[in-house]
Amino acid sequence: MQNYDYESVLEIIDNEPDKETNLTLVNYKATALRGLSKHQQAIPYLEKLLSDDSTNIRYLVELALSHQVTGNNTKARTCFSKALELNTRNNYLVQQTATAFFQENNFRKALKLDFQAYLTDSTTFLQRQIARSYDNMGVQDSAMFYYAKAIMGNPTDFTSTYRLATLLMQIGAIDDSLALGENYMTFDSTNIRMLRLTGQLYFTLENYEQSIERFSR
Repeated sequence: MQNYDYESVLEIIDNEPDKETNLTLVNYKATALRGLSKHQQAIPYLEKLLSDDSTNIRYLVELALSHQVTGNNTKARTCFSKALELNTRNNYLVQQTATAFFQENNFRKALKLDFQAYLTDSTTFLQRQIARSYDNMGVQDSAMFYYAKAIMGNPTDFTSTYRLATLLMQIGAIDDSLALGENYMTFDSTNIRMLRLTGQLYFTLENYEQSIERFSR
């Protein structure tokens, strides 16, 4: 296991007569399967471990992550929520549960949890997540505020920059939108989506030469 030779680990475990009942072997097998990205196969073994120890946060998180990878967001959110109930002050669990709610389009619950984490950990990631929830809820002024905070902390954040520039364009703040886009392009001058957006902004400002130059790239 220490050398990440998961295939050899699985081969050894499969030759053990008590491989299905020995929980230590079940744990090793689940870990090895997850290490090989065989998450669907790992899920039954993680569930067996949880049936014996339902309050084990590590098992809950690993099961949640495997459900997440295999596209079952509802089960992932359920596992993260159970883990969070066992340790309500764990910021990792708070953020993972918030992300799971976000993926289910439950933006209000995601926002509540992200703000809970934000009180003690005001990262640019959380600022962007809060902005995205507000954005999806149609609360544009709050979305713009938190996108701007995220960009202040990380000017190379494409997601926040592109979305804030788009919102500014939609409310008619063309110059501000263009300034934001141009600033981002000092970090990445080949980003296709930003080239198109700034090209559109130049066209709106009737600067056709610059607009053509952006679209031609």
